[in-house]
Amino acid sequence: MFDPTPPHKFSAPAWLSSENVAAALPLSQSACLRISPRDRKLVTWRETSKQVERLNRFTYSFADRWVYGPSASALEALHDQAARSPELFPTPTAKRYVFIEDLDTADPKVADRNAARGWDRYLVETGPDGARRLVSYEVIDSLDDAMEAIAPRPAQRLARLETVSPAQVGDS
Repeated sequence: MFDPTPPHKFSAPAWLSSENVAAALPLSQSACLRISPRDRKLVTWRETSKQVERLNRFTYSFADRWVYGPSASALEALHDQAARSPELFPTPTAKRYVFIEDLDTADPKVADRNAARGWDRYLVETGPDGARRLVSYEVIDSLDDAMEAIAPRPAQRLARLETVSPAQVGDS
């Protein structure tokens, strides 16, 4: 799945994240299934050589462990292309959680941190009735971020299960 026009700088591609999002599933060496809100018809048949080439580049970019191909030489050629033309291989966007909060209760420092990252200070939320309101948001990149966002005091690392013996549980 790839979205060249995500709604926010921190957004990851998701179903309907924008009208340009597309998901592609390889079916064979010469065919793939592409799903996108931009597709006008339910099912269409198109020449796929460009789609398959593009899908191969995206798959290579987004892979974090293994890449499969019809031959070692095909994979080596893809690797060489990535080294020669990295601009053709998109960088995946990390999937993140986002906490939304009313401005009345939000910490203004969160908006300052968003601005320091080059993001909007606040987001506009549209309710089911179409009413729009400004909200604070906090992007969660890690466990430490999540703990800081929900903790009423400075975040502390949780103990790992391996480091807590049964005698310590319940002792205070």
